[in-house]
Amino acid sequence: MPATVADVILRNKHFLDQFTNGISEQLIKELQQAQKDILEKLTQGNLNVLTRRHYRAVLAETQSILKNTYGSFEDTILSGVSNAARTEYWSIANAIRTQAGLDKIAKAAPLQGIPAVALKEIMAMPTGGGLLSNWIQKSYASAAYGIDSVLVQGLIRGQGMYPIASQLRKQIGMSMRGAEVLARTSIMEASNRALDRVYNDYDKYILKYRFLATLDHITCPVCAAHDGETREKLEDLPHTPIHPSCR
Repeated sequence: MPATVADVILRNKHFLDQFTNGISEQLIKELQQAQKDILEKLTQGNLNVLTRRHYRAVLAETQSILKNTYGSFEDTILSGVSNAARTEYWSIANAIRTQAGLDKIAKAAPLQGIPAVALKEIMAMPTGGGLLSNWIQKSYASAAYGIDSVLVQGLIRGQGMYPIASQLRKQIGMSMRGAEVLARTSIMEASNRALDRVYNDYDKYILKYRFLATLDHITCPVCAAHDGETREKLEDLPHTPIHPSCR
């Protein structure tokens, strides 16, 4: 028995969950390397007495390291966004055609992938209508400010290298969590926007829309409460993603 549209959507979301984990791990590895590079710069010279000159040098190096790291984030995430949108559109369009019997009716009409104009729009605005580059710039600015604050406070308080290194690890750990949220939210939203497009393209074959939440041990109460809701118009259902990291 062919999979229903709902079956394919839930299967895709499970796949995207794993896919975004891979993208997140890649971003985290880059931040871990940045952390290693920053700590190496910090530990150069006298480990107990850190001079202002040394701090200024570390601050400058830190800015350069972080800028290079976050500079590569956009390409990594956009690659994930493109793959998610293409996969979602093709698989759901195929499921709708099969469930509606269109493959039998219109065998001469080959299944097309997501229209280029739609993919371009998704790639341009994958994060809640905002530019991905702006999101990444804000993330970079937050990370740079946090690390700079740790180094400056360490200098003011006369701390040694080890307390400062510990604080740096905590600060970069926060940046890692932020990178994960950014990747997951961007890719899941691209997937949902591709769904919107395929629904629009096959609108005359769709009678109702149903909200499907990914129900497991980490599903939030808000998404779980909407699961199963049906409406005749797509815009009458909650806009997804509902929250950061929404699945």
